Amino acid sequence: MLKKLFTRIGGICISIVLFTTNAFITIIHLSNVKTFYGNRINALLNKQTTFLLEVRLTYATKVCIFFISID
Repeated sequence: MLKKLFTRIGGICISIVLFTTNAFITIIHLSNVKTFYGNRINALLNKQTTFLLEVRLTYATKVCIFFISID
């Protein structure tokens, strides 16, 4: 299912991060974290079905967040 998702999106950067060691990916639906991020994200996003792709690297303090719109 994830393979079809990334294939449909066609994101090379996300695919590289996906196969990067010491990295784990959690996919959270935007409605579940709406209260956490607030309404500012909703203003940036136009698609109705939107998923929050959060990639946390274990060897770094940075948290890379990718917003993916699915038709």
